[in-house]
Amino acid sequence: MNKTFLFVLVLYASTALIAGDSLNVKTIGSYESSTLAKYITISGDYAYLSCFDMALKIIDVSDRTNPIEVSHYQTTDFYNPNGIHVSGTNAFLAYGFDNDSTGMAVVDISNESGPFEISYTPTELRAHDVYVSGSYAYVPECLGLCIYDISSPSTPDSIGYCEISLLSHPQCVFVSGNYAYVGGTKTLKIINITDPHKPFESGSCTVEPYVWGVFVSGNYACLAADISGLKILDVSDPSNPAVIGSYDTPGSANAVYVSGSYAYVADDFAGLRVIDISTPTTPQEVGYYETPNIALDVYASHPYAYVTCQSKGLQIYEYGELPVSVKETQAQQPCISCSLNKLIYDVAEKTDLRIYAPNGRLLFVTQISGKGAVDFSNKLVSGVYFAQLSDAPGNRVKLVIMN
Repeated sequence: MNKTFLFVLVLYASTALIAGDSLNVKTIGSYESSTLAKYITISGDYAYLSCFDMALKIIDVSDRTNPIEVSHYQTTDFYNPNGIHVSGTNAFLAYGFDNDSTGMAVVDISNESGPFEISYTPTELRAHDVYVSGSYAYVPECLGLCIYDISSPSTPDSIGYCEISLLSHPQCVFVSGNYAYVGGTKTLKIINITDPHKPFESGSCTVEPYVWGVFVSGNYACLAADISGLKILDVSDPSNPAVIGSYDTPGSANAVYVSGSYAYVADDFAGLRVIDISTPTTPQEVGYYETPNIALDVYASHPYAYVTCQSKGLQIYEYGELPVSVKETQAQQPCISCSLNKLIYDVAEKTDLRIYAPNGRLLFVTQISGKGAVDFSNKLVSGVYFAQLSDAPGNRVKLVIMN
């Protein structure tokens, strides 16, 4: 008689515990702001937030489990900061919303507890984002890309401008090497900034419907493309960028940040999505967390992700492979060529059952109800898998897989 070992994973699931995560992404800290948090960047032990009605908040995140506000800076002239970038002892903020003042502010943050503005440079139209590289700041406004010499932060000097079609409506910018990558309506523009005094368009790629965020890593650009989710472009030839991979997130991608082999996406009402981009042509989601409010922006330093969630301020998450903790039992199996791959369930009502690999990648979703079993013999190889029920309070699920 042949003997085989079965591994049994028992999950006690409730909506309160599982509605918000994929088991391998967990919340480790949060800071609820009195104002609506929009954009974020991290420098050292501090998170810098731009908020709807407050220019800048500085949060100590040295203890990720207990982020604490250190200070804030609010101007009387400007109301809606947009993008934010920290370089050295200065924070650069892009301003502009509706009829508000528009431009770039520079705030001295050398003393985190006492930030103060040292300069403000107006732009002709709304400034949506800012990226600092070396001695230059790059600011996309409604009709083009503005370039400023910030070698003297107290007196930024406008030195270059690249006109971009009004139909493109630039929203975001990322600088890598001699190129600035500008996202907007239905497009990504690649601007040659070798000579910052004379920038010019090198190439472009159509990306529907909007590009709200861009992050360049090596030869690839990852785009947060609204309802189209994550788009990955090969930009090895800046004159001919091309989409080579995509992942349709369940929400509306607002921002993306790449750390290691992972793209962290702020996916609006669908929260934080973690996507493995080690194979750029076939990105795969490996984890998620449904944030307490819509996810607007994200900064990541693997395995940690910092997400702005409007009224819920700053949320801090940790991604990691699922812990393989199972109970070993013994069972008899009359046929050695057979494999046992089944999940036994007993649920009170119809619900979705999600099966994940140990790295958090969603393998498939099936609907179950009542008592029964799902046979995985034609869907999974032997190993350990993780099950998650949605909207199934109090249910008990057993996952039984032969190893």
